[in-house]
Amino acid sequence: MRRLRVHRFGKKTKKLQLLVKLVAIWYIALFTGSYLTSNTGAYFNDSDDIKGTIIAGTWEVDDGKWDKSLLKFLGEKDQTIKSCVKTTISAAIKNTGNNMKDTSKFEVYSAKKGNPKDGSKIGEGTIPKLATNKSMNLTFAVKEPGNYKFKALQRPGHPGKGELWSETITVNAKIKVDHFSAIR
Repeated sequence: MRRLRVHRFGKKTKKLQLLVKLVAIWYIALFTGSYLTSNTGAYFNDSDDIKGTIIAGTWEVDDGKWDKSLLKFLGEKDQTIKSCVKTTISAAIKNTGNNMKDTSKFEVYSAKKGNPKDGSKIGEGTIPKLATNKSMNLTFAVKEPGNYKFKALQRPGHPGKGELWSETITVNAKIKVDHFSAIR
């Protein structure tokens, strides 16, 4: 009988097929092993710039310097004074804490226009010892129109900023014109 061509050349091709399969398995095992054991080139990098302050807690440190007095300006609204001559400005201040053990200071700031805090210091004075819940008026004589503010300094050792500002006091020049005399 005649043998089929597959049977005749089958032994040679089976050996070749087996060799190709072994080489393929060896390459697959080699590449899989190298991928599993090698490092990766990928990495995660994420950054944000955050500006701010986080305060976990504040503790009052009593070093004995602060007498626990607490000054506060009483005016809640800006004042406007109309005057064309020298005038006196004032702001009420109250001690809402313990009795003051000593005096404190205040300063007066002025600006022709705008916020007096950005202006110049034009005067200063002394706040006498104030008892608890007592108040007084800080006064200062001004000669020209403009915006004014009082700056009071808390007693030494105060845990806050140590300064407080009054509301703005605006002095406008009061010009009275007689309508009939201006026409003539």
